[in-house]
Amino acid sequence: MSGDLAAPGDSANSTGPDPSELVSIVIMAYNSASTIRETLQGCYSQTYPLLEVIVTDDGSQDDTVSIARDLAARFPAIKTIVIANPTNDGIVRNCKRGLDKASGTWAKIIGADDILLPDGIADLVTAGQSAKADVVLSQFQSFGDESRLYPLPWTVRGIGSRNLARSMLMGFGAIAPGALVRLGALRKESLPSDQYIMAEDSLFYELAKRGYRFTYLEKVTVRFRVHKNQVTANESTAARTLRAEQSRFFDYEGRRVLGRFHPYYLHVRYQRFVDGMSGKLPRPIQLILRRLDPILFARMYVDRDLPWQRTRR
Repeated sequence: MSGDLAAPGDSANSTGPDPSELVSIVIMAYNSASTIRETLQGCYSQTYPLLEVIVTDDGSQDDTVSIARDLAARFPAIKTIVIANPTNDGIVRNCKRGLDKASGTWAKIIGADDILLPDGIADLVTAGQSAKADVVLSQFQSFGDESRLYPLPWTVRGIGSRNLARSMLMGFGAIAPGALVRLGALRKESLPSDQYIMAEDSLFYELAKRGYRFTYLEKVTVRFRVHKNQVTANESTAARTLRAEQSRFFDYEGRRVLGRFHPYYLHVRYQRFVDGMSGKLPRPIQLILRRLDPILFARMYVDRDLPWQRTRR
């Protein structure tokens, strides 16, 4: 079974959200002292009236926790819980700690370096209520080391496909920063799964596969910071663990759903082969080999995402 999708037009509601549904904003933090203040200020500036904020820290070695507690004390009107875990247990366990403390109808999970737009939560809740959806996916804008509008065109087309779960396996791009999820769905399905220490984004695939209803909001709700210290952008142990888990996830689901000779499955296998040459080939040669993948090139061409096609927003 794949996730049902509400038509984008169904999510429009000129009367605004019903403010009776509590939204739990779960902020996942790790060594975020330089950014968490701006993230929290974005939460406290929301126009949606019924919020709680949960900061779940994964063993930071800087002042992340003290900054969060100080700012929470300055905004007592919004319930804020700060969880200080003494050890670094990975993204998924950190996320689950925050979700376990949540009491809302909806959960909004963000990193401690992202910034919600003032109407972001109100727009997401309006879309979810209007479409009677379990998951709302929205646009988000990157900033910092990159300026681009997400989801990319390929992903937007996948969101509108009849088989959403299958589309997620066929090159689905980033969606998590712009998502809002019903907390009850996550708890019923025990998501995110402890099977993955780092790859918490797999929860969207699991919800789509199990038939939960998705809707898409064509409006930016959050600014997503891109920087060199992100797990997805560096060569740390956490980054390697994340990539390994993503590969393991796709090996199982991709082979089972798409088949071992599906073009996209072959594309991922090719990319993993090139990744396995790390240390044996110079990095520039690896990058060239990645781009020589014909399926990847075709995808980037269709998305107008090749270097000479890109336009900065």
